[in-house]
Amino acid sequence: MLSSSLCLQLNGKMIEVGSCGHDILSISRESGIMICSACYGHALCGSCKIRILQGAENISPIEEEEIEALVSHGYYDHIKHKTNPSIRLACQSILLGPVTAETIIKTQ
Repeated sequence: MLSSSLCLQLNGKMIEVGSCGHDILSISRESGIMICSACYGHALCGSCKIRILQGAENISPIEEEEIEALVSHGYYDHIKHKTNPSIRLACQSILLGPVTAETIIKTQ
């Protein structure tokens, strides 16, 4: 059984989360940490990329829609054949346990 209070550390800031089942994009916004998301959390733009530093197993499994968005933005090597990839979209990453992550800003 999962704890009723979880912690997310994002960009060095510790965020206490009341319960599991919320995506990291929503949690970050409620905590005042802005993550870019042009599509408002629908896995279309791929701009809310995060790197999971610890606790990748504590995020919901990656699904096809998220895989397609990450591959289209050049992250195939980071996600191929991985159950718990270290690169995820914050909008699709449902927090299930403690996680440490950082936002990714990809430069051209």
